[in-house]
Amino acid sequence: MARFCKECGAEIPEGVSFCNACGAPVDQPTQQTVSVVQPAQQAASQPVQQPKAQPAPLMDDTVGTGYFFGMMLVYALPIVGWIACILTALKGKHQTKKNFAKAMMIWLIIGLVLSLITGVIITWLGTLLVDYINELAAAELGENGEIGEFQDLLNQLQQYENGEAALPAE
Repeated sequence: MARFCKECGAEIPEGVSFCNACGAPVDQPTQQTVSVVQPAQQAASQPVQQPKAQPAPLMDDTVGTGYFFGMMLVYALPIVGWIACILTALKGKHQTKKNFAKAMMIWLIIGLVLSLITGVIITWLGTLLVDYINELAAAELGENGEIGEFQDLLNQLQQYENGEAALPAE
């Protein structure tokens, strides 16, 4: 006597507690019998129709798209978001949410490492630029340590502030 699942219609072997196709529990054996028809009786009897397989229903604990977008924004917050990400990854009760938090934690670590590398490179390039500018300025300095016309302008402004000279007329 063959048994079939109430949920999806798949055939259930003897001695099995759960459907192999959809995982639904098999509480009581469904008494759907398949009659053995002799070849002489085949023309007279109608064929037995087996139930059609139906897709398994969606689980109630699925996570919506809004959760993912919202948590991406929360996890992007400095300190508070990072703590929330770590706590969800380690202590979360929902496996999908835990996996998402772990993936976001990996992206946060990658972003932090890239930021540090970028900061080091920019600092290094900045010091090279300052050294280059200082070398150019040293080459422009005269014997008195003055920088040509700019130093003359500064001297004139200082004399004006001290009241020693008037501004030149145009």
